[in-house]
Amino acid sequence: MKVAAIVEARMSSSRLAGKVLMPIGSKNSLEHIYDRLSKVIEISEICIATTENQSDDIIENWASIRGLPIYRGSENDVLSRVLGAADMLSAEIIVEVTGDCPFVDPLMVDQCIEILKDNDLDYVSNNIVSTYPDGFDVQVFLTEALRKSSGLASTREEREHVTMHIRQNPQIFKTLNIVAPKPYRYPEISVTLDTKEDLEVLRLIAENFKDIDLPSHTQIIDYLLANPEICEINSGIERKGFGI
Repeated sequence: MKVAAIVEARMSSSRLAGKVLMPIGSKNSLEHIYDRLSKVIEISEICIATTENQSDDIIENWASIRGLPIYRGSENDVLSRVLGAADMLSAEIIVEVTGDCPFVDPLMVDQCIEILKDNDLDYVSNNIVSTYPDGFDVQVFLTEALRKSSGLASTREEREHVTMHIRQNPQIFKTLNIVAPKPYRYPEISVTLDTKEDLEVLRLIAENFKDIDLPSHTQIIDYLLANPEICEINSGIERKGFGI
């Protein structure tokens, strides 16, 4: 089954406009995501799914220069945007990552793909119930499950949050949530990119590692636990609960 990673990204974030192209160390968020996902052998293509807004032309240009497939669709109906990207790539399994997760762990992605395939599931994630730090979110699901969900999802929220309908209907879809082991169960920590405080935290993490695209989520968590003052920088930010 063909596996494709689809990265949702746009420039018009309400809290930190242009965040996906802001530097974190020597690379921006999309570059970190691409380099990390490239380590997942099962993934055959990585696509950037952005909007049709003129402000996102710069994202298309960024992807084109690097030879990455790009799909442009609705800003608000993100479900249809991701499904359109999957169909463009003829992907049978989708790895969905939002552009605000620069430190996504390739080993965790690989684990989710393996679990999905080996257990005849529709959807595997580590954040149906959040136990990992925010920013290590991974969702892997069948394209056909998303297509079925698209035919059933009717509310604005269900169309905006790609997998909300799947997650909220376990009687229709076979889903599995991966829980963090106790030593790394810190959902209150955030390594996502949503605000200027988050950007400061991510840059401090990047400064600590010689190559920030090598450390696993456990190594990053260990570093933050040893330096709690860094976590304090963005600890007061109220999170939205779903991706961009």
